[in-house]
Amino acid sequence: MFHPESQQLVDALGVSLTPALRTWLDERVWTRGGGAEFSQALSTAQIVRPEEGTLWAGFMLPDTLPLATNDYGDWLCSRFDTLGNVAEIVLWSHVGGDWLPYGRDWPEALLFDAAAEVLYWRRHEFQVDEGGSNPPHAWAEWSADWLARNGKNVDRFWHRDQRRDSDPLLALQRDGIAVAATEHDLLLRALDAELRAVLVPATAGKLAIAWEPDAVSWLFDTRLIPVPMRDRLAKFSRVAEDELFAQDWQAAERHALRLLSWRQDLGWAYDIAGWAAERRGDIQLAVSRYLGGLRPSVFSDNTIRFRTHWFADGFGKFSAARLNELRKEIPTPHRGDAYLSIYLANDNATLRNRIRDYWLNLADAAAVQGNHARAYACYYNAGWDMGLQEMDDFRGIFRGLITHAESAGWSALAAIARLHQQALPC
Repeated sequence: MFHPESQQLVDALGVSLTPALRTWLDERVWTRGGGAEFSQALSTAQIVRPEEGTLWAGFMLPDTLPLATNDYGDWLCSRFDTLGNVAEIVLWSHVGGDWLPYGRDWPEALLFDAAAEVLYWRRHEFQVDEGGSNPPHAWAEWSADWLARNGKNVDRFWHRDQRRDSDPLLALQRDGIAVAATEHDLLLRALDAELRAVLVPATAGKLAIAWEPDAVSWLFDTRLIPVPMRDRLAKFSRVAEDELFAQDWQAAERHALRLLSWRQDLGWAYDIAGWAAERRGDIQLAVSRYLGGLRPSVFSDNTIRFRTHWFADGFGKFSAARLNELRKEIPTPHRGDAYLSIYLANDNATLRNRIRDYWLNLADAAAVQGNHARAYACYYNAGWDMGLQEMDDFRGIFRGLITHAESAGWSALAAIARLHQQALPC
C-alpha cells in the first residue's frame, strides 16, 4: 500500500502539515530545480531522523523543524503551534541564533527567498558561478503556481523581462505575501543611508573613529553624527551630505507599527518604533514602546542588520538600554517590575543566568498550579529569552518543555522538543 512520504513526518511527530508542504515532500519538488539562497532541501527521512549538524539544539527554536539550508549553515524552518499545525516559516541564522518570520507557509517563504536573490544578488551568497549562469528559480515558479491555483496571482519578479520594472518587496507587500519579512526589508531600506557603504571598519580606522559605540550608532541614526565629523565623512567619501546621511525615519516607523499591529514578538519592531518616537521628542510614547520591546526574545532583535548593538552588553537588549537612559520617565507601576530590574542592573556577567532563573521560578509556580501551558511558555523563555551560558542547562529546559507539553496535550510540540533534546551534544 502506498503511503505519501509526508505521512512519515505526520506519524513520527504528530504534526499537521499544510497542503503545500505535503505536496513539496510527497512530490519531492526540490528535485526539479533549485531555489535562491536556500537551495538545499531535506527529504522527509532527513527531517524525521536529522543528521548530525542539522538540528542546532539550544540555538534553534524548540518548536521548529529545519526544511532547507544555504551554503553556510542558516536554515528555513517550519514552526508549529500547540495544535501541531504549521504556524509559520522562519529563517534561523547560525550567526547569533537570530530568527525572522519568512512567511505563513512554505510557498511564501520560497517567494521571499527569490525576492532576496533578485534584490541582493551582489551579496556573497548570491554570486553567480564561473560560467555566469543565473541561479534557477524553479522553486519560486512552483510557489507562484501553487498560490495561483489557490486564487492568488503573484508578480513573477524573478523573470528577466520584469526585473527592471518590478520591485520584489513592493510586489510581495501588495499581494500580502511574507508580510513580516517584507516589512523588515522595507524598514531596512528606509534607513539604508549611503553612509552604510562608506563607513566600514577600515574607514573608521583611517578616520580614528571608534567602531563601537560611535560608528555603529551613526550607522543606526545618521543624526547622531557630530557636525565636524559629518563634514569629514562627506569630504572623505566625496558624496553629497543629503545623499550620504539620508534616512526616512517616518517610513521606518510606519513599517514597524504596521507589523506591531498584528504581532508583538519581534524586538526589532519595538526598537525602531521606540527610537522613532524618542528622536522626535515623544518620550512617553518611546518609553511605552521600549517597555513592549523588553519582552521579545533577544534572538528576535536582529541587532546587526539594524545597527542597534551600540549599548552596553549588560543591558542585554536595545530597549532595556534606552529605558535605562529614560528611567526617570518610566511610569511608576513599572519601576518595581522584577523582570525590568534585571536588565537595568547592567550586570553582563550574571544577566543570562538571572533571566533564566526568573523564568524557571515562574515555571515552578505554574506547575504547582497545574497550569501546564504557562509552565511550557516559561521554560521556553528560560531557554530562548536571553539564551543560556552553559549548554548543559538546556537538558533541564527540554525536560520541562516535554513534560508540560505532554501534560497540556500538545503532543506534537513534545515530540519536536524531544527531537531537539536528542540532538544535544553528549
